[in-house]
Amino acid sequence: AAKAEKEAAKEAAKERQAAAKEAAEERKAAAQAQAKRELDERQRLAAMRQRELLQEAAARQQQQRQRQQERATEAHTAGGGAASGGGAAGECGMVGSVA
Repeated sequence: AAKAEKEAAKEAAKERQAAAKEAAEERKAAAQAQAKRELDERQRLAAMRQRELLQEAAARQQQQRQRQQERATEAHTAGGGAASGGGAAGECGMVGSVA
């Protein structure tokens, strides 16, 4: 009977070990899945932020081009006025020339 109990105890220990190993593998898989979800989320947020930055940069470039165009138009208008006798044509470097 003692031998049978010893065998049963050995078998129970093996089963506990197998169950503990399986639980550890499940925890590891769950942790990996969580880490992957977090990484995916960080990458998604980084991609969104990059799109925002690109849009902001494009908007700034557009505004700069618009301002340059407005300044060029104003300078030509001022230059034309100076050629006909008035205004500060120095803005555009067209002092005394016809626009």
